Amino acid sequence: MAAMNLVAGLLWALGGLATGTLLGAAAGALYVHLTQMTSREGASGYFMVALAILGGIIGLLAGLVLYARQAPDGQGLLRLGQGALGVVLAVVLLVAAVWAWMQTREVPLLYGNAQAQLLLEFRVRKADAPPLAQLIELPARQWLSVEVTTSTTRPEVLVLREQMREDGEHLVAPAVIGPLVRSGSRLVVATLKLGGHSVDEVFRPPMPRTPDPRAGWSDWVSPAQVFNPQGEAANVPPRLQLRWKLRLYGE
Repeated sequence: MAAMNLVAGLLWALGGLATGTLLGAAAGALYVHLTQMTSREGASGYFMVALAILGGIIGLLAGLVLYARQAPDGQGLLRLGQGALGVVLAVVLLVAAVWAWMQTREVPLLYGNAQAQLLLEFRVRKADAPPLAQLIELPARQWLSVEVTTSTTRPEVLVLREQMREDGEHLVAPAVIGPLVRSGSRLVVATLKLGGHSVDEVFRPPMPRTPDPRAGWSDWVSPAQVFNPQGEAANVPPRLQLRWKLRLYGE
């Protein structure tokens, strides 16, 4: 019964809110028309919005009062409190829903006022690749192309072939993408074309939704899956490894 009273009180309050908002906006429009209020820098529009908001607040309170007046003798104050609680709970749920939606949107991450680039490094054994000088001369897409995919984005990564280097028994190819978007799931798909064969090596890096830009380079990880160009699982060992870190713009 108490829950029903909360809902009923909320409905009365919403009805009052809607009515008060409409009446406030109408009163504002009428006043602007009769007084020929200036619209310079949106003055008349702001005035109408202010009256609509004020009317909505008054209407909401009036709706709660009218709901309380419908209560049996001696229960008016209780009904008023229940209606007010219903409004508060509705506001809390609305704020929580908006916050959850904002957290799931894939938008560029901000650290303070700065966005971030995602730096990637891929390494391959020298025994599995042509000499470094030969790879540097080739356009990157002829032997390595990379995408970072989320649920709504699929931007291509810039492979910095001129910055490739040797590291012990490996060749290392740096890459960069930016700005980094917030996402709960990222896949790094590296298409490797060496030795006359093309495979897609798919990495699922354990990267949080909001990575720490101060964390430095991650550990090297191997791909989770390897596919052939037809999208079928390839029965070949992976040849790439991946690590990553963040760099803030301006650093």
